[in-house]
Amino acid sequence: MNDDERKPRFRVNILSLIILIIILVFVFKSEIATQIKSPEFEEKITSFQKNILIFLDDKILTPIKEKAVEFFVETTNEKLQKIQDNFSENVLKLPSIEDVENASDLNGEPL
Repeated sequence: MNDDERKPRFRVNILSLIILIIILVFVFKSEIATQIKSPEFEEKITSFQKNILIFLDDKILTPIKEKAVEFFVETTNEKLQKIQDNFSENVLKLPSIEDVENASDLNGEPL
């Protein structure tokens, strides 16, 4: 056997499948159209859409929102704490008694 005989005829199988699908669509075209327009089909589609939206909200969007809020709160608290610490160290620093005693005016004379 050579290599040509052992290769699968994949293209031929795909082509025959496509032709079969086209024939089936033409044969059942009217039945498909009536099924799509039926109230039961519309109810099923509506129910499917609701289930997908509920799934997206419960399993994907809600956890992402919770993580985003948690991250925002943690980051904000860290930054606020850093600002408060810097403010306490620099602005609210009270001079000691020695600093007051050793203080001088701009000319270097004691107060």
